[in-house]
Amino acid sequence: MTPLVQPTPISSRPAVAPPPPLTESVGLRLRRARIQNGLSLQGVARTTRISVSQLESLEQDRFEDLPGEVYARGFVRSVARAVGLDSNDAMAHYSSDRRSRTTTLHPARLLPDKKPARLGVLVACSVFLLLLVVATLAATHPRQKSTNRVLSAVPASTSSVG
Repeated sequence: MTPLVQPTPISSRPAVAPPPPLTESVGLRLRRARIQNGLSLQGVARTTRISVSQLESLEQDRFEDLPGEVYARGFVRSVARAVGLDSNDAMAHYSSDRRSRTTTLHPARLLPDKKPARLGVLVACSVFLLLLVVATLAATHPRQKSTNRVLSAVPASTSSVG
């Protein structure tokens, strides 16, 4: 027969931190884990090679101050490892947190109607009319030859007709 295992009394169990509330942001969760592990921002900055100002932005959920989404995701993963959290859980929390922030619906703004670009049409019509006038003048007024050539071609003895 197998002996019955006596449950360990609650008072003798090691103290385990309660799971973080679901409403806690990823930045607050990273900050809480850092403080519980006795780590300073400077120490985490040295470990992760992320600047202190970027770590502060991360802990305060100011992701818009970070260089971009790819960097923010990498920072969350690195800091989670450095402060002793599961990086996959931190990434899932970050993704759901970001998704809930970015899917906020805003009322649609009505954009003003754009007026058609009339200046371009006006310039094109003006150029067309100018070319039409020049072509019409060229067609109706043929080039006249120089009068000097015409006079020199006439014989000088035509004045004495008899």
